[in-house]
Amino acid sequence: MSEKNENEINEKTQTENELQTAFVVAYDLPSENRSYFENGKKKTEFFYKIRNTRVSAITKLHKLGILTTESVILVPKSNEKAIKQAIDHVMKMYEDLNKELSQNGIPTIGMPLIKVIPLNSRQTEDFKEIAQRKISKKLDEVLERLNDVLEDLDEIVDENQRKKIKYRVNKQRKELERVQRVCEELGIDLSGKFDLVFDFFREISDKVS
Repeated sequence: MSEKNENEINEKTQTENELQTAFVVAYDLPSENRSYFENGKKKTEFFYKIRNTRVSAITKLHKLGILTTESVILVPKSNEKAIKQAIDHVMKMYEDLNKELSQNGIPTIGMPLIKVIPLNSRQTEDFKEIAQRKISKKLDEVLERLNDVLEDLDEIVDENQRKKIKYRVNKQRKELERVQRVCEELGIDLSGKFDLVFDFFREISDKVS
């Protein structure tokens, strides 16, 4: 390859990287919903193992960014390195699971299909619009549930029950704080709704403390 051609390729690669403003991670994970696992104690045990693996894999992938549609995650460019790490982790989980299934005479379920798609500025804007609508709707639903929790708190006197509520609320708050950070990085402005949600979190936390 001539020096001129090599320079042109390097310049093209650099330009393409500069155009990448975000990524989409789309996935299809093997499911436990198979007729084979409907009967038998041993089969039921592996039904739950497969389900737990799938749920853990989804959690791992979702932490990369924000969900736009089912099985499609919008990931900020800053998380580029984390994408490979997450995919490798998920693949290893399914490799180990399939090995265990095979060793126990259970049919294997195959491997996940995960695609990483670089986005340019215009494509990122399109996915941001979808993500913003989905997150806005989710925040509305969270507000409604938190309002119900707040209204019911005065009638809940059992200390263990109040501790459980506090734990669930704190867990949800931390996840929404993560989502808010990703939104801010991507330039998705839902600050007003996030502020309102966190006001509810604080009020509930104060009541159960």
